[in-house]
Amino acid sequence: MANRRMWLKINLPKMAKVRTSNATLCIALVRKLQHLQKQAYYRFLEKTYYLHLVGLALLLYTVEGLSHLIWGMDVRTTLGYHFTFVVNSMCHTWGESHGKPTTYPGKIGW
Repeated sequence: MANRRMWLKINLPKMAKVRTSNATLCIALVRKLQHLQKQAYYRFLEKTYYLHLVGLALLLYTVEGLSHLIWGMDVRTTLGYHFTFVVNSMCHTWGESHGKPTTYPGKIGW
């Protein structure tokens, strides 16, 4: 939670100063984030996130065994990341570009 507060502290002023067509969207997003931080339910979920994961792992292992633990935790997470990266790659490959890019893959030194 401290990391998110620090991120908001650094980026909120930057987001509020945006002078593009998306300025109203950025300001609305900032207000919604501030509203969510005030709600006790979401603060509770953020503080106890790892307890929920450990509880799910213990439940899967005790009820069904090691195979369900692996499928319920590792494979689910791996597939979630893979689908996220596939969508990201597809959007960058076939999505619309708004403006000319400043760097190209061939020009990056590393």
